[in-house]
Amino acid sequence: MADLRPFTVAAALCLALTGCGPFCGSSTLAPCESHDECTRGGCSGQICGHVTEEMVSTCEYRECFEADRYLLECGCVQGECRWR
Repeated sequence: MADLRPFTVAAALCLALTGCGPFCGSSTLAPCESHDECTRGGCSGQICGHVTEEMVSTCEYRECFEADRYLLECGCVQGECRWR
């Protein structure tokens, strides 16, 4: 079994120094058939939902909303609009 201590130390430093952590955006899970039907919404672009939905959020910024930073895209996954 691999020694996970270096990874654990690196993760702890990342959290302590930069505030990085898991992505904290949300998805509406609206029904879809293709990626073109899903889009980002909310004041900080942190919501993934159907293009016809009104996605309203409070206008606050958090680093964990940055989908690009986590290499995530809003799209249709198993028939639902969600981050992938």
